[in-house]
Amino acid sequence: MKRVENVVEYKSLDELYHLDRNPRTISKQNMDKLVKSVKDNPDYFEARPIICSDRTGKLVIIAGNQRLRAAGLAGLSEVPVVTLHGLSEEREREITIRDNVELGEWDFEMLANEFDIEELEEWGVDNFKTGLSDEKEIEQKEPTITSSFITVDYADEIELKISEETASKLMQEMVNYREENGNYEGFWDERLK
Repeated sequence: MKRVENVVEYKSLDELYHLDRNPRTISKQNMDKLVKSVKDNPDYFEARPIICSDRTGKLVIIAGNQRLRAAGLAGLSEVPVVTLHGLSEEREREITIRDNVELGEWDFEMLANEFDIEELEEWGVDNFKTGLSDEKEIEQKEPTITSSFITVDYADEIELKISEETASKLMQEMVNYREENGNYEGFWDERLK
């Protein structure tokens, strides 16, 4: 396979064009985190530059549209860019999707034992304790209680065999706990002591 040497160049923000119909979005909260990351980590930004295609005669971003927005909000006038030449529209679309596909999962046990939780959250590992992507997902995640099993742990799904009567009582206790506390956090800790 022929190796292509890609050169990182710094380009003015006004030289770059956002991808029309970008399939990736970002919440305000995550954009705020990205802005902070761009400000605090210029070396990382350069190591993971914005990728553009020049197929249309303009420098259109095919990977890094959100980083460009964050750079503008951070007050940067230039950003690191790699331009890929000679791409087909189909290849541009593929790169856009591949850049945004998140593969793999966190090893939460390793993270808990080898990293500081506050740093992990600062670096973007949201809701480290549950493994769920955001607070809305946590609030919407209902525990599963049946007469056979309770599924209590969102990351590893621990199942305990219980009776139908016990399942009914636990479900009512959980509903009451959530109404009083706004979520289920701490429910099992109190009962498993």
